[in-house]
Amino acid sequence: MASKEGGIGNFLMQVRKEIEKTTWPSREQVKKALVAVAVVVIIYALLTGVFDFVIGLIMKYVFRV
Repeated sequence: MASKEGGIGNFLMQVRKEIEKTTWPSREQVKKALVAVAVVVIIYALLTGVFDFVIGLIMKYVFRV
């Protein structure tokens, strides 16, 4: 269980120490991750659009609208 000794000041010092331990990605890693995410989002959007179009055609055929 957490101790209440030190209060908010102690907590903030511990937070700072933990942030200093963090290893941040390089600019190149961030660029690669951004490109990968963008590609996946574009593919997902295209697939969603195609499925929506096909389901729309099926609904028009089934209900003869």
